[in-house]
Amino acid sequence: MSRSSNTNLRTNLVDVWRDYGGWSTLFSSGYLGVALLVTAGLWRSFAEGSWAEVCVVVMPPVLGLTLAAAAILTSIGGDSFRERLAQLGRDRGDRAPIIERLSAFIFAMVVQIVSLLIAIVFKAKPFSADWLPRFGLRAEVADWVNFSVGAIGCLFLIYGILLILGAAFSIRAVAVVYVRDARREADGTSSPSAAKSRNRGPSRSSKPTAKH
Repeated sequence: MSRSSNTNLRTNLVDVWRDYGGWSTLFSSGYLGVALLVTAGLWRSFAEGSWAEVCVVVMPPVLGLTLAAAAILTSIGGDSFRERLAQLGRDRGDRAPIIERLSAFIFAMVVQIVSLLIAIVFKAKPFSADWLPRFGLRAEVADWVNFSVGAIGCLFLIYGILLILGAAFSIRAVAVVYVRDARREADGTSSPSAAKSRNRGPSRSSKPTAKH
């Protein structure tokens, strides 16, 4: 059962990473660039561990907020609207936009969970200068390891917080599509074929059906 769970976890993560867009989407993200700049400015907190204290306090509510935002995304519009979203890009073989948006939310939650796990491990201080010399390692190695782990954890922390803004923009994008679609339906122009048939007027071949 454990082996099956690990396989499912690995498969799900690979699928989410692919639907998110992979490395090209990650490195082209403006949020990652901002996170790198902010993290560089917090370099003093890497070894001190103050970032871990902030992460343990801040990240659980942020994670809950991201999950709530994903629920809001899936609840926008009715069944017909969500069905149309699922069909978008099907003729070109592209992924449905709703899958890409949800994958971005899951990716944000993975980043936030990883930052929280790194903070928990960092607070336990597994790399201590007290016992490293027993294994023939210099005590300074612990400082470099703690500094590196702190830098990575702080980067995940800042990046996970910034992804909340991306989640909000995703909800807005879907809401804009919903409003635009609703207005077209209200105007009777939800599809080009309907607009053409309305401009041509009633077809000559169509006859009223007699009531029996």
